[in-house]
Amino acid sequence: MTEPMADERLAEIQAALSAVPAPPWHWIGDTKHQGPMLATKHSGWIYVMGFKRLGMRGAQPAFPVKGPDGYLLITPCREIEDRAVAAKDVAVPRAPYDPDTVRGIDNPVAKWLEHSAQYAAELLAEVERLRAKLDAPCGSCHPCTNYADETWRAAGRTPPHVAEWDALRAERANAVATVAEQAQRLFAREREHNADRAELARVRAMLDDARARCNEAEAKLHQVAMTKVWTNEDGKRFVFVDDLAAALGLPGEPAPADEPTPEQVRLRTALREAGEAMYGGCDCPRPCSCQADAATLTAALAEEAGDLDG
Repeated sequence: MTEPMADERLAEIQAALSAVPAPPWHWIGDTKHQGPMLATKHSGWIYVMGFKRLGMRGAQPAFPVKGPDGYLLITPCREIEDRAVAAKDVAVPRAPYDPDTVRGIDNPVAKWLEHSAQYAAELLAEVERLRAKLDAPCGSCHPCTNYADETWRAAGRTPPHVAEWDALRAERANAVATVAEQAQRLFAREREHNADRAELARVRAMLDDARARCNEAEAKLHQVAMTKVWTNEDGKRFVFVDDLAAALGLPGEPAPADEPTPEQVRLRTALREAGEAMYGGCDCPRPCSCQADAATLTAALAEEAGDLDG
């Protein structure tokens, strides 16, 4: 494999090419008057090279002179002498003492024609070197990729070397580990949030139950406050037990199953009269809580009456 072309040599070839009329070129002219001429295929034909007679001994090449407006255009009806410089006029002599021996022509086209074959050989060698490098593994690339990969060619990129590849692989592994760690944290936080939501739902249920109980208690207190208060003939105020039990939502006394017998009525009346004689009576139509002792007696009477009913 040849050595890579130096940047200076490539710049030299580019400068030489830019100094001559831009290709493509082709031969034109006739065989009677002007003879063959080399000209461009564009821009109305730009003169590249022609021939001038050299006395009686044939012809010599003639080259265009680049003026302020660029190269002169070729018009087939004009003589080449009007717009060309003869090779003998720009010839480089071998030495000052030998001006007739030519060793070069000081004209961009002449220099390009002189070196074009060498330029082509060097450029072809550089192309072959680059192709060989593209078509064979470079030895330092990742084993799965080489310069022959059409993907890299299309992208105009060089496959990463081993160190770069390993760095990319390590970076990817670190990124995957970081994402996995963040995912675990998110899952843990989600579980915590779910537990917090369950606890919050339980507390809310307890609060709702307590609020319902408070509302119920407030309603009962309101009913108690609205219970009718009675006043007896002594000016004492009282409420009936049944009314208070109803206000509190307590179960009332069971309805009597059967009418009491005359004996039961007699015993109840006697017990009531005995109690009134001992603790003072009232005009209440049913047992009441006018006095503490009367309430105790009333409870005892109710218990006795229940025993009698049984």
